Parts: sequence; C-alpha cells; structure tokens
Amino acid sequence: MSELSRKIAKIGCKMVHCQLHCKGITNIRSDDTKIFPRCLYLEPSDAESVDCVIVGINPGPLKLNGKEQDYYRKVGAEYQDTVEYFNKHPDGPYYKPLRRLATELGFKSILWTELCKCETDKDQGGEVPVQTFRTCIRKYLKWELKAVGPDIPLIGVSDKVYRALSYRFPNRRVIGVPHPTGSRPHTKGSLSQWNDLMKNYIEKAKAAINSTKAHECVRVFPTDLRKKDQRRE
Repeated sequence: MSELSRKIAKIGCKMVHCQLHCKGITNIRSDDTKIFPRCLYLEPSDAESVDCVIVGINPGPLKLNGKEQDYYRKVGAEYQDTVEYFNKHPDGPYYKPLRRLATELGFKSILWTELCKCETDKDQGGEVPVQTFRTCIRKYLKWELKAVGPDIPLIGVSDKVYRALSYRFPNRRVIGVPHPTGSRPHTKGSLSQWNDLMKNYIEKAKAAINSTKAHECVRVFPTDLRKKDQRRE
C-alpha cells in the first residue's frame, strides 16, 4: 500500500461514516438501506502519485434494489467495500468515457472524487445547497487535494463543478469538461457537447490545455473551442 493510498483511505474511512447530515443530501445506514457517502477512488489503487483529479458534483442516486445496493447489503458499507465495488465495475457510463478522455490528455493515474460526497435527497428539493458543498469541500476535498500535492491538475466535470473548483482553488490548474452522460439536472444538453468534444475537438482541447500556465483554468467545451476558432478568423 502506497503512502498516497494510505492517506486517501484514511479520508475515505472518515467520509463513509460522516454524521453531519447536511441539508439536501441522503445518508442512510440501516439494515435494509445502504445509502452513504461513496466516491474517492484511486486508480490504480496502489498509485504512489496521480496525474489528475477528476471531480464530479456528487454521487448519482443509488437504486434501492439495484446491483450496487445489493452488494453493500451483503458485503458491508465501509470505505473498502466501495473501493472493491469500483474495482470490480470500473467501466460505468460515467467513468469509462472520462477515463478515455484522461488518457487522451496524457493522464494515466487518477483520483476520482466529488464536490459533495453524498447523493441528493429528492425530498429536500432535489438540489444540494451551496453551504453543503462548502462544508464537504472543507471537510474532505481540501485534504484529498493536499494528499495528492499542489501541482496536480483538476478536471471539473460540468460547468458548475469547473467554476466551483476555479473559485475555491485558484492556485491549481482546473480543466472544465462536459458531463459524459448528461443524466444529471445540472448537465442538461451536455451529452451532445461531450460527443462533439471527443469526435471533433480533442486535439484542440489538448492545445488549449497545453497553452495554459500551471495555475490557470481552461474550459474545453466545444462551444468554447469554436469561439476561439471564430476569433482567429
């Protein structure tokens, strides 16, 4: 186990047992329901360092009778259980395309994480309040980024995450990319942006990222890259 994996596991173990019960989120650890903070995956799991940190907004909803929920009921709801489930199912519709993008950009090792570690509570309005994001970033994400080091770029998945990271961590390189599925309320219309990026704009995205300084932010949505092309004409 590498030093980095030990640091991340320590944060993860605290994360899955978080008792803050912030507004707008669901965190239930009953016998029948295992909805709890889950994210924070180091890939590869014994990496001594990472090339990038990919940050989503918060975990998607866990189906109560789905495969992942059944797994946690049978195996347990500890941090290592979430890691093992991720390692067994690494190619979900969110992770697989983002991994491909990271590879295209030259990033081989990844820390996967979220701004908020809990899933959204639909009964509380279906949206995570800003203060909940602030609390979670302060309690967890800040320490995750300290563990990986100050020069590791952050990839914000969606414009909302990109802006949050850019404002909160002004001394880091932040790269904004479309959400690869467009399945979340804050990512409406992003699937077409994602497909356009990967099909037509990946080389331009690389050039835009490479032209930024180490602590600058850059958004590589096709709409942004087209605007740059129009300004050159």
